[in-house]
Amino acid sequence: MKNNYRLTLTRQGLLLFVALWGSISSLLAQSPVPPVYWQTVFDKTNTPDFSRGDLFSSVEIARTPDGGSVIMASPFFFNASTPFVTKLDPSGKVAWTTALPNFFFPTGIQTQPNGNIVVAGNFSSNFAPISIGFIRLNPAGYINYNSALDLPNKFTIQRNLGDMVPAPDGGFLLIGYDTPLNSPTQRLDIVLAKVDQNLTLSWYKTIGGSGVTFLFKAIRASEGGGYLIHATSSDPAITGNPDMTYGLSFDFKIDETGTIVWQSVGRQNGVLRALSSRKGGYFAIGNYGWIASRAVFKLDEQLNIIQGVPLPDSEENNSQHSISVATTPDGGCIAVDKSTDSYPNGPHSNYRITKYSPNLDIEWQEQGGGPGNDEARRVIVNPDGTYLIAGTTASPRTFGGIDDGGKVAVWVRRQAASGNALQLKTPTYNCATGAITFNTTGGDGSPVSFSAPGIARSSATSHTGTVEDGLRFDPKPIPIQATQSGVTVSLAFDLKAYCNGGQPSPGGGSLLLTQPTYDCNTGAITFNTTGGDGSPVSFSAPGIARSSATSHTGTVEDGLRFDPKPIPIQATQSGVTVSLAFDLKAYCNGGQPSPGGSDLSFTQPTYDCNTGAITFNTTGGDGSPISFSAPGIARSSATSQTGTVEAGLRFDPKPIPIQATQSGKTINYLFDLPAYCSPNRNARLGESDNHEKLTVRILENPVRHQLRVQLAGSAQAPIQLRITDLQGHVLQTRTINPDQRKDNQVFGVDPLPAGLFILQATTGEQGQSIKFLKK
Repeated sequence: MKNNYRLTLTRQGLLLFVALWGSISSLLAQSPVPPVYWQTVFDKTNTPDFSRGDLFSSVEIARTPDGGSVIMASPFFFNASTPFVTKLDPSGKVAWTTALPNFFFPTGIQTQPNGNIVVAGNFSSNFAPISIGFIRLNPAGYINYNSALDLPNKFTIQRNLGDMVPAPDGGFLLIGYDTPLNSPTQRLDIVLAKVDQNLTLSWYKTIGGSGVTFLFKAIRASEGGGYLIHATSSDPAITGNPDMTYGLSFDFKIDETGTIVWQSVGRQNGVLRALSSRKGGYFAIGNYGWIASRAVFKLDEQLNIIQGVPLPDSEENNSQHSISVATTPDGGCIAVDKSTDSYPNGPHSNYRITKYSPNLDIEWQEQGGGPGNDEARRVIVNPDGTYLIAGTTASPRTFGGIDDGGKVAVWVRRQAASGNALQLKTPTYNCATGAITFNTTGGDGSPVSFSAPGIARSSATSHTGTVEDGLRFDPKPIPIQATQSGVTVSLAFDLKAYCNGGQPSPGGGSLLLTQPTYDCNTGAITFNTTGGDGSPVSFSAPGIARSSATSHTGTVEDGLRFDPKPIPIQATQSGVTVSLAFDLKAYCNGGQPSPGGSDLSFTQPTYDCNTGAITFNTTGGDGSPISFSAPGIARSSATSQTGTVEAGLRFDPKPIPIQATQSGKTINYLFDLPAYCSPNRNARLGESDNHEKLTVRILENPVRHQLRVQLAGSAQAPIQLRITDLQGHVLQTRTINPDQRKDNQVFGVDPLPAGLFILQATTGEQGQSIKFLKK
């Protein structure tokens, strides 16, 4: 579309130029760059292989109610990578990573007060055009909702999501655009869809008519409620010009019902790619007004320019998902983007973070990166004033990450708001006596409270204390936190490394725990101690059945024997507690007894493609009640194994993730609804009748470096292979076509930690799961 903009330089514009150059001069007087409290790179040490790719179209970040954050990243549609969501705890440690379906292209992520995580985006289908909808995950990372919105004319209109804005009622406003497939001319309409907190549609409207009305950005209005939409349009009904190649800026505000409160056409040329509300208007970043390059702007409530400051050496990519701005508590803003420079191998990008005062004076700026392309792409401001910043890196070992073979990885950091911010330094520690002193720098001079498990202190504000004997004897990293004026900083003090592995031995006749006596075949265990004062000793050891707290003999439970982990054993005598970590797995050299009976497993559901009636089928288990979870299937209760697939899902079928839980253990099954009801289904059923049953065999179990899988049966259907942990999180996926089935499949499992995992193999008709042990 050709855009014809008209702009005249007024006296006001000249004054703004003066203000602009005055702001540039502030680069000469910048403050120190604030410290980074933590930075995490999603490399193969902490996230699955699918979290890295060749190029990411979007990276989004949102805070969680527990003080942590969730990061959503999506590769470009032509990449083979998988969109994913990763949860970080408040200290920046990866809690979990969940792969999103490959038929879903995420655009935005938000969290709800109950901890649920809502991802909005576009669903693709073989039966209908692209549509807008949601995937919802619970706080543990399980997908518990997966559905496209049931909007009008879904078989004749393609819809793409642009923005997702939280609403006051706990729901969301989705803003995108409609593309009528049967329109004789090029046409786009802006689509507005409001959903409540349960993701149920409240109202739906379109704006446009005959030309192209294209969304750039949407945001909650800075004053008076409602939403601000920043767009462009060539619709004659909006521009007043019958020439549909004549495009003008089109900005408007709507109320909570979608009614337009005001609109403005043709006021400024250019595009704002990110907006942040401030008192009396907005901060923005993009190309707008008279500044030809990328710039940061201060705008009034109707997006008129008050002030603008260019960002020199800007990288040409100016997409909505590559730059960001956020208002800061001091009335200024922080912007993130990328700059370009010349490198021996050619131009490449560096990340750039710039903090502005309320008058757009640059207070500090940080630029950096390695030999690859590095970007800062998203920034949000925490309630304590610190920043969460997310970006991508293709530079080996940048930000402490490892070399991931040229792949692009996501990084996230928490950064202080000022150069004199509170910081925790390495404590002063005496390995012989256990005396410890917490050391800090910076801060505002107000009292500091500390938190450190396993360290005895006289009060919360005391910075001195003593490491408890149990922790000194069995040293582990200690998470230390310091809080001042509502801002909390963290440091992990590696007690064992600090003392070079040396462990002080309590003097005299103090109680000590020594290596237990253990029978790997029967699970019988005896706790052994030395020293002490002769009074009774009570023990604590999770996963070990004993007759009483003071009994020093017992039996390791079957579940722990089958999936062995280190057992923390504690012995308490006369108020003094000592500890020992018994490495059950190492003691038995990986040998695991197999409990009797049969594990619960799924078999193919019974399904009627005409009526939608479905029955979940399982085998094995312990006979206790089973509860099921399956989005899009209506049932009478959680334990009912029969139900009906909802009409919307039958009309626009997608694979259905089914979960079954019995005695606290959950198994997963992906029912391929489109393939089951496809015209070729009878051919596949014929294969089953001819005993072409899918069989899966792991050639070596336990495994160390490679998982080798042998497949047989189901010769005409692709096989989906997944490796999951025991909680159902997908760690690796692979689709095997019929012509690839002659060779054994090999998965590299070096990135997986030691423990028990599940290999799942599914087709449209069959499924099989096998547990394997990674040593």
